[in-house]
Amino acid sequence: MGKPRHSPLYYSISEHYNRTKFEGENRDEFVNVTKPAAGRAQRLADKSGGWTKDPHSDFKSPFQRGWHADHEFSLKGAHRYGGAQWPDAKKLEFGHDISNIKLIRNFVNIEKGAKNVDEWLPKKNVIPYLKRREKTGKKYDLIITKNQNKVYEKHLGRKSELRVGLPVEKTKFCTRCHINHSIGKHN
Repeated sequence: MGKPRHSPLYYSISEHYNRTKFEGENRDEFVNVTKPAAGRAQRLADKSGGWTKDPHSDFKSPFQRGWHADHEFSLKGAHRYGGAQWPDAKKLEFGHDISNIKLIRNFVNIEKGAKNVDEWLPKKNVIPYLKRREKTGKKYDLIITKNQNKVYEKHLGRKSELRVGLPVEKTKFCTRCHINHSIGKHN
């Protein structure tokens, strides 16, 4: 994961996203416990005979090399769309919730990143992807933007069941520790 981009003081402010609040200080638990559990659940649901099936491309493989554990409703997205004020225990629960994690091919996960549905959709199986994200959003009372809602409407033929609102970080900087948002100057 590398060195943190900001100081501990920066990450202590709830409006600032901090991945370790969602996955825990020890990434080994996510890699060695949560990811395999998510993979087992995915293979059982797919009835794939032990093979892992990428939910975005239908590619199947008996090998785990080259696969990433993807939070379909991203950790950063959860932070921005309702989770910024969650207690640390709820953030950790979300980060390890295997119903929101799918094993996908590494290059697809890198392409997707923390993008939302108005910025990225899989090339295949869009409707199941949107329904899974919506289910996670309902479970954690997350919100979406008007533009994201339009994507649900286009592909599902209906508006999303998630509330529409504005993300915590509408601009590059939060209001608690920064000023002049539109031009990005620090105080």
